[in-house]
Amino acid sequence: MFELYADRRSDRLVSMAGVAAMHVALGWLLISGLGADMVRGVSESLQTFDVAPPPPPPPPIEPEEAAPAEELAAPDEPAP
Repeated sequence: MFELYADRRSDRLVSMAGVAAMHVALGWLLISGLGADMVRGVSESLQTFDVAPPPPPPPPIEPEEAAPAEELAAPDEPAP
């Protein structure tokens, strides 16, 4: 019975070592694959330009001065 447990334990250790090795390999591939050369290539293809600010809004239109109230009132008419 103890022999079966020992076999399972060694299988676990082998599996853990394999998973750790795969993690190290994938990490190395990511680090080496995403090196500075890719950044240089992308930055060379990008073009920068200046964006002009929008023009200022037109000045507000001032309303004309209203006529005095006397001019706007209806003329005095005699009642019929």
